[in-house]
Amino acid sequence: MSGKTLIEQEFSVPFRHLQFHFGGVSCKKRIPALNKKVPITIINYNIREEFDAVKDYFANALGTTAIHIRVRIAITNDQPSTIEATSPEIDAINTRLIETVRFRYVKEAVRKKAWPETGKNLLTMDEFFEALSEETFNPAAFYSQESELAEDLLAVTETKHYQHLRFLSSAHVHHIMRLRFVLKPFSFLFLLEGQEQYHIVWETLDTEEATYVWPVAKDVGKVKLALQKVEDVLQLVNVQGKTAYLSSDETCSRIFHHYKEGIRGFVKWKNELESRLT
Repeated sequence: MSGKTLIEQEFSVPFRHLQFHFGGVSCKKRIPALNKKVPITIINYNIREEFDAVKDYFANALGTTAIHIRVRIAITNDQPSTIEATSPEIDAINTRLIETVRFRYVKEAVRKKAWPETGKNLLTMDEFFEALSEETFNPAAFYSQESELAEDLLAVTETKHYQHLRFLSSAHVHHIMRLRFVLKPFSFLFLLEGQEQYHIVWETLDTEEATYVWPVAKDVGKVKLALQKVEDVLQLVNVQGKTAYLSSDETCSRIFHHYKEGIRGFVKWKNELESRLT
């Protein structure tokens, strides 16, 4: 084959054979006219390389196990000079679909409810995904900050403390302390700012635990020490129960929920919490 030739070919490629990277996906396909495999890239600037670890979720969201590709290859002197490829399935990966995949991914992770033994009781967002996922996955592909993950967790679960957690998440002092996730029981640690002190707040997702509050001096170093203390406390509560702990710590206070009073009960809880934020 000499001179210039244009080849057009259509074929399907399984999702598992695709590689996701920044700005698109790629694969290799044997082209009979060239008698060899050539690299093919389909451009989509919504795609990031972190999606490769969860590409099965994209396949499920699109309702297919393979993508259809149409490729145009310009050949000059028996060598491909340009390769242009398109795929309707890859074109369909937009912001809305990515949000759907993110939501399904978190829902599936939480649905398992088989929390692994991590050796730690307080987890950052990265550690949370590492604990719940078999895949190596960078949560930055879906989330820019922990509060976004917390919002999704509230949306995909039936929680007794939805309004309480929404309020705590909105008040969390994220620039001082990263939001912490607790697997057993599934819960969150927030940092709220009072007039003279910070306050670490522990709130569970769906167990009938009271809200636990620990005052902390407005000092980053002391916040770190307080986090270590709270981690020890949660381990003690899991082993010995909350009664044994409460009898030994006068700095911790509890705010009870008023489940039977609906929104009025939430307002009571909120007022009592704000009265503690000294």
